[in-house]
Amino acid sequence: MRVFYTKKMVAGRRSSPSASKPARVVNDWIEQGLDIEIVEPKPASISTILQAHDVEYVRRVLTGEKMNGFGDFGQDVIDALPYVVGSVVDAVKYSLKTGKNACAPASGAHHAGYDFGGGFCTFNFLIIAAIEARNAGAKTIGIYDGDAHHANGTLQIIDKLKISWIKHRQRDRGLKYYSLQMKDFIGCDLIIYQAGADALRGDPLGAGYLTIEQLRQRDRIVFRSARAMDIPVVWVCAGGYSDDDTVVKIHRATAEECISVEK
Repeated sequence: MRVFYTKKMVAGRRSSPSASKPARVVNDWIEQGLDIEIVEPKPASISTILQAHDVEYVRRVLTGEKMNGFGDFGQDVIDALPYVVGSVVDAVKYSLKTGKNACAPASGAHHAGYDFGGGFCTFNFLIIAAIEARNAGAKTIGIYDGDAHHANGTLQIIDKLKISWIKHRQRDRGLKYYSLQMKDFIGCDLIIYQAGADALRGDPLGAGYLTIEQLRQRDRIVFRSARAMDIPVVWVCAGGYSDDDTVVKIHRATAEECISVEK
């Protein structure tokens, strides 16, 4: 599994573990000996980010005049944002070109709207990457949001920009819905999958409804269904607010399920 990761996409620990999560999950995959290939992504340009966001919003965030999605003005977040977005963009371009699955271990997208952030999300790399896929020749992109929270920012941008070529689906509470909803992506050129760890039952900030083993089953359904439809998947880590060991274990299982369909 190709992983688009750089230490430059990591910010310091904050009110959410999202900022520091990429390093923790990638280090775990290396320690566990998972079959991964790490590729350093290029930072996304401002013009790339502006395809999904208001110019003044982007400018003010990147100059520290407006709070980021974590509710602060941290320079470490400002520095990391282009690489966080770039990791997903590069993963999407790779998967479109090769037909293989890929991972960008990024978090913090779906609460970011056209001109606002919040909920630990600053720039909506789901929409940005989908637009870049469209620019690369894809006709229809699927976004499957397995995070426990409502994708208010993603849906607001889709409505604001009047995007008709994205198929967006959000999780439901039972595993059977994943199998049913995956059929909605038939005909897509690519699926961007938010493998939210906050869907865990008991997550302190999530509306959790699945056990750890059921989260693995969820991921298995997504990857195997997509493979059966011959659609590559780019997945991102998304939310997860339990203790570090639990969150890392959940994302490890997602990586293992992704790798298993490539063998």
